[in-house]
Amino acid sequence: MINIEDRTISTVAVVDDDPGARESYEYVLQDAHVTPVGEAGPLGQLADFVGEAKRRMDAVLCDHHLRIRNYSTFDGAQLAAALYDVSVPAVLCTRWEDAQLDLIRPYRDRVPVLLQLEDLNPDSFVDALRLTVRELQGEVTQQRRPWRTQVHIADVGTDEQQEFFYVDLPGWTSDKIIRLRKTDLGEMAERLEIDARWHARVNIGAEDSWELYFRDWEPS
Repeated sequence: MINIEDRTISTVAVVDDDPGARESYEYVLQDAHVTPVGEAGPLGQLADFVGEAKRRMDAVLCDHHLRIRNYSTFDGAQLAAALYDVSVPAVLCTRWEDAQLDLIRPYRDRVPVLLQLEDLNPDSFVDALRLTVRELQGEVTQQRRPWRTQVHIADVGTDEQQEFFYVDLPGWTSDKIIRLRKTDLGEMAERLEIDARWHARVNIGAEDSWELYFRDWEPS
């Protein structure tokens, strides 16, 4: 059992399409003094699973890549974000953070912590859970707080049948180029132009580019 602020976390759902991975997660959670409940799947529809998890669980630990072997119709980032919306703390842990960052980033405003698999241990899980619970209660860290920020459209292109655009942030500490999906802009994507200056709400306090999220886009 873990006590965080005014919450007691005793039962944690373990969501991963790989039974072996679920078992290894369960050992970590046991060492963190909570009761793991492995979700064997299939998980069904996202809204149904989220509703069931809210009734049965205090928190969720999930992988991102869940669509193998008909285990799930949604990915872990979608699940973590949907649980955030109903105030259920979820910790996303994956070895796919680099390969599928484009798919994870649109949900990062509602995924407070993204753990790399090799970093998962009882202490890191509890720390991630604590940060998530506090953010759900309105305590947002400087690294997670969004600010209206100028975004420079550096390039627009296509890679492996997916359309992307590339940006840098004049107000951030790095000049690193960040790739985003055009589909995440919806109809506004048609207005993208190279070298344009847009605005978005971005957590420019983030120390690494993989922690950045973008929302509330405003075209120039």
